[in-house]
Order: sequence, then C-alpha cells, then structure tokens
Amino acid sequence: MTMASSQGFRTALLVLCVIGSFTTMANESETALKAVAKSNTEFTSSLYNALTQVVDGNLIFSPYSLSAVMAMVKAGAKGRTANDIQTAMKYPTDDNTLFKGYKALLESLKSDGQNFTLETVNRVYAKTGFKLQSRFTSIVEENFGAKIEQLDFTKSSQAASTINDFVARTTHDKIKDLISPGDLDSLTRLVLVNAIYFKGLWKNQFNKQLTKEADFHLNKNDTVKVQMMKIEADFPYGEIEELNAKAIALPYQGDRLSMIILLPNEIEGLKDMEEKLKNFSLASIPSRLRERKINLSMPKFTLESTIDLKGPLTAIGAGSIFDETKADFSGIPEDKSEQLYVSKAVQKAFIEVNEEGSEAAAATGTLIRKRRSLLEDELPLRFDIDHPFVYLIFWSEATKTTTTLTKHETTVLFEGNLIQPTTPPKRQTTLSDRSEL
Repeated sequence: MTMASSQGFRTALLVLCVIGSFTTMANESETALKAVAKSNTEFTSSLYNALTQVVDGNLIFSPYSLSAVMAMVKAGAKGRTANDIQTAMKYPTDDNTLFKGYKALLESLKSDGQNFTLETVNRVYAKTGFKLQSRFTSIVEENFGAKIEQLDFTKSSQAASTINDFVARTTHDKIKDLISPGDLDSLTRLVLVNAIYFKGLWKNQFNKQLTKEADFHLNKNDTVKVQMMKIEADFPYGEIEELNAKAIALPYQGDRLSMIILLPNEIEGLKDMEEKLKNFSLASIPSRLRERKINLSMPKFTLESTIDLKGPLTAIGAGSIFDETKADFSGIPEDKSEQLYVSKAVQKAFIEVNEEGSEAAAATGTLIRKRRSLLEDELPLRFDIDHPFVYLIFWSEATKTTTTLTKHETTVLFEGNLIQPTTPPKRQTTLSDRSEL
C-alpha cells in the first residue's frame, strides 16, 4: 500500500450497525425531540428503498440504530462530509437541535418497568492513546450517553471480543459477532456502536391453541405453509388508498409501541406498494387508523439479517464518508495530522413475532480508520395477512380516544418486509421469559 505524501496516513472510521428557565429548557427539548423523530421517520423511507435494491428476500433493519450512530459520526464531521450526512439522514439543519433531540429521544426510549423492555445504548471505542477533541467527547457523552473506552486494536481478537460482548449483553444475546477481528488493525482509530433491544407483549395476545397451519401466498401461483395465528379483537385499522393497501396496528402493552402492518390489496402488490412508499409519509399512518373489531390472521415468523451499509448509505447520498481522499472528520482527533474516513458500516438485526408479542434487536457499528494516505360495520372485519407485507415497529407518545390513536411524536425503531416466511426454530423462548442484562 502507498502512503499519501504530504497528508500522511489517513485513519479509517468503523461505524457499526444495535423547566421556569426550566420551562424554556423543556420547550426546547420538546421541539428538538419532535424534529429528530420527524427526521428519523423520513429517513426510514429512503433507507428502506435503498435496502430493497440490495437485499434479496426478507428484510429486517433498525433505522433508529443507524440514525443514532450516524448522528455521533456527524458530531465529528466537517464541510461537505457534514452536509452529506445531514442531507442523507434527513437530520435537522441545526446541530444543536439534532444533538438535543437525541438526548430527549434517549430519555424517552426507556422500559416502563412493567409492560415492555426497551434498551438502547451507545458506545465509543477509541484506540489506546488516540486523543479526542473535547467538543466531540462532550457531545457523544452528554447527548448520546455514550461511554468512551480505549482499546488496543492491534490486539484485534481481544478488541473484537470486547465490542461483541457489549453488543450481545445489550441485545440479550440476539446480536452476536457484530464485527470480526479482521475489521480491526493498527489503522483503526474509533468504533462507534449503537445497540437496541425490544421485547413487548401484545395488548391483545393470540391464543396459541388457535394457531394452525395455513397457506401463505408467495405469488398468484405458489404458496407455502405457515403457522397462522388468529384473534378477534379491536384494532386500529384503515384503508390507505394511496398505497392500494390496508393497514392495521397491533399495540403492545403500555400503548407506547405498536407494530403496524401494511398489506397490499393485491397478492403480488408488494413491489408496487414499495414504490409508492417512496413518496408517502409513514408518520401519517397512525392518525389515519380507526379502531374497529377485526378477525385477524397473521403468520408467526423469525428473521435475522446482516447488512453491509456502504452501498445503501452511498445510494442515499452519504457516500463521501467512505472516500479516503474526501472525507472530513477533522472534528474528532485532537491531533490534526490524523485524517479519518469510514471504512465500514454494518448492521445486524433480529425479530421474532409470535402469539405473545415481539422481540427485536439490532446493532449498528461504524469503524473509523486511518487512511494510508375507516369503517363502522357492526360485524368483525376479516383481515388475513396471507401474502407479502411490510411491517414497522413504531415508538410514540400516544393518547387514545374512543376511535382514534393520536400520536404526539412518532419514530420508527424497526422496519422490514416478509416475502417468504421462515420456519420458526424448533425450540423458541417465550417472550414472557424476561432475561436480565
């Protein structure tokens, strides 16, 4: 490998994808939270579109996890690199709003101690002896709650084990081996990680005795057998004409999180619906649903994915972060001779949906490395989720009237699609078995 002449070595950055005066402060925090929640939901649509171009088959990812890591990366970006990140991620143009918004969002994304488990943790691993600018350190510590630890990346196996053990603990062993020893070497300067874990019980749980084998239509001609869950209960429901689809929300206990399913009206309508989703506001869905009695059939499923994010991030306009000659992360190192770029961005995600509820986890990491140079019928409505669909897990601060689920702030924690159901593991842990960190 050659060495850049006057600029010396460049470092690779690995990003891994899991109130009086006080009243004024509270208002600023609420405004910032709203701005970040809005930007995350808008970013979800563009990322989903980019991912469906490179992922063949079922999809599960966490837009929140990637957005959190990239917000920490932006804290050290300058010039065009900062602008590219802001545009691609749909972040607020004001950094103060972005960072305060994440601080408020992290405060909100907490388990309620009774109805669900929701844990999201940020961590920054720096090369032993690599000094960070005080501004960057204060931003990631104060706004993202990120603990900064030093690791000897030349001992790649030991360093990778430390990072992977942290991710595994945070995600209750659902995400393992986020990075490999081969991702780390003497040029690695930083590894930034977000890990998120969610386990929720349905507000209306399915009766396991009603789960039966049934057909799931892959297309108009082919079907596969799935374990189909059944329930009759009141659910927020709506017809989304712009998408030629129906939507249903399955709330989790506590009413702060819900899974929304978008089911195309046509068996082979997923691609057409995904195309329409490019210009559709996901945040508008919850307010368009009205509660009514539904006779629901829904497949059990378990999905896992590992996604290289370089292509998708480049597709949405953030490709300059990977360019050794153009990336500008001069806001990170104290030593100005250290020139950084993102060498790798990866996310692992997992979701299990069964009669009791859902369990989902994701971890995103980036590696920074030194460069070598509405219906009112009385009868229950039948809703059969028996062909490919899109699903989202929304977090929100919600209030509820007799007919409407009104969302104050909403953001997407997980999204994906189910094209061909996978066979569930022979042995599954139940969601009521709450493990401890």
